[in-house]
Amino acid sequence: MERRYGVMCVFCARNGESENFFRSHSLRDAEGRILCPVLQRHTCKICGGTGVNAHTLKYCPKNGGKMAAKRHEVMLLQTQSNSRLNVGAFSQRQEARSL
Repeated sequence: MERRYGVMCVFCARNGESENFFRSHSLRDAEGRILCPVLQRHTCKICGGTGVNAHTLKYCPKNGGKMAAKRHEVMLLQTQSNSRLNVGAFSQRQEARSL
């Protein structure tokens, strides 16, 4: 497989494909059509988009951003949960600063 510098598929790189593979193609062309062979084989469960119009649930135009919002909500809850563990230390630092 010929390696082209400057070319990289972010989808494949983030999904753990080998460097030789994710550097062999781009995710999209200049017109926004999907070039990635892995993503092209995917079919959206919401709208049926596939091939050059393929996308994940997160990017589905009919999803209304629900997956992105849900993912953000989960991350926010995890952050808040982790913050509760450090509330005592934070409060002590705030009190020390006000003195």
